[in-house]
Amino acid sequence: MATYFLYSFSNAKYFKKSSIKLSNLAEIKSGYLFRSRLTKDIKGNVKVVQLKDVDSNGNLNLNDLITINSIQKERGHFLQDGDVIFKAKSNRHVAVVFRSGMKNGITTLHYFVLSLKNSNILPEYLAWYLNQKPAQKYFHSNAAGTRIPIINKQILSELNISVIPLEKQQRVIEIHKLMCKENGLVKQIAEKRKKLYDCLLLMLANGNNKYQ
Repeated sequence: MATYFLYSFSNAKYFKKSSIKLSNLAEIKSGYLFRSRLTKDIKGNVKVVQLKDVDSNGNLNLNDLITINSIQKERGHFLQDGDVIFKAKSNRHVAVVFRSGMKNGITTLHYFVLSLKNSNILPEYLAWYLNQKPAQKYFHSNAAGTRIPIINKQILSELNISVIPLEKQQRVIEIHKLMCKENGLVKQIAEKRKKLYDCLLLMLANGNNKYQ
């Protein structure tokens, strides 16, 4: 199904697009600088997105976020629904959209938080674009550091984003979701097939000739 929609999209009539610097599309804020080791507090009311909570595919795991005590200085760093979280200090510079009813969520300094200030772009489209080859190639070429590549705010702000009409952005998002779902199903089928073959091979190895 994803292939069909992709074919239809690629064969659509010409549509306008423009290239806009990220700084013109979003306010870029640094994550929160913790000056001491994070201490979990089950009675705390602030959830923290750490480096481990966003995987290399750009998936945010909200279930395992550490809870800490609130301090007043964190208030200006709280995530808003629709913010794009960008992994700036990592071997894989991926982005993900923060979608949650959580009111007191923050990120560590490993991230930049992008708050859209332009209604011409959807958060999910921006995150998708940041994860694609053109943006990743730009990050790879401009990252500082050797052990852990770092993208600074200036480099991120100067990235050109290809902005297409909103309805086309929505189609990109829908196709991407279908592709991810399709890939997940293919992986599940492959895993089940492997289990089946392993079982059959073990039966043969144990002298069961039924499937010879």
